[in-house]
Amino acid sequence: MRPNQIFAALLAAMLLAGCGPSASKTANGSSTGAGGNVGAVSGPVSKLQITDVKVGTGPTAEPGDLLAVRYSGKLKDGTVFDTNDKPGGHAFSVMLGQGQVIKGWDQGLVGMKVGGERKLAIPAALGYGDKPSDKIPANSDLYFDVTLLDLVKQQDQADVIVKKDQKGTGPAAKMGSKVTLDYTAWLPGNDQIDSTHKRGAPVTFTLGKNEVQKSIEAAVLGMQKGGVREVKFPPKVGFGMGGPGSVSPNSIITIRFEMKSIE
Repeated sequence: MRPNQIFAALLAAMLLAGCGPSASKTANGSSTGAGGNVGAVSGPVSKLQITDVKVGTGPTAEPGDLLAVRYSGKLKDGTVFDTNDKPGGHAFSVMLGQGQVIKGWDQGLVGMKVGGERKLAIPAALGYGDKPSDKIPANSDLYFDVTLLDLVKQQDQADVIVKKDQKGTGPAAKMGSKVTLDYTAWLPGNDQIDSTHKRGAPVTFTLGKNEVQKSIEAAVLGMQKGGVREVKFPPKVGFGMGGPGSVSPNSIITIRFEMKSIE
């Protein structure tokens, strides 16, 4: 694998189908089909109702934070109109409080913590009002089950975030070092998207030679032979702000690096 092709396979693996609630469209219109009825909900919704099924841990979600969630949305009669909680479904990312999703989500996800599970009953006024959208009739109350898989605070979105760092031995990698390493990359929810272990060959590149993007260099600088480092890449510094041919916008990616050798 040539240096400028490093992580190209990873990027190709991260082509995601668009999904999730948006400001103009609650979901991508996909349905679970005939088996989509998960039980009817009785009574109209007069105001946003929030029920925490499970409280997560860590920082609390606030406007401006980037959230990655798993969700399922249904109508009053229990028909599922959209979900990413299915085989092949990827985490949906949203910048909270920025109008990227319906108001019921912008308001209803505030206060969640990673690992938390929440039920939202959203009145039509905080959804689509009198405007139908795909499989959602006009004046529909909406019901969601949401799990917060990951979160990046607003102040951390321009940083490479080291989650775990197991030291190795010997000299540390620096600019000009030729490094050989294995890596495994995944999306929130432990959705693995690429691994050198699966392909049976590590990657090699020289730091400071523009053979990989700068965020990758920043992530492995200072590592030692035998060291293991787990790094979270918010979209601004990772792969998530690209357009066609890259990863979906706003995707949070975590990569585990295992340093094999440093020259």
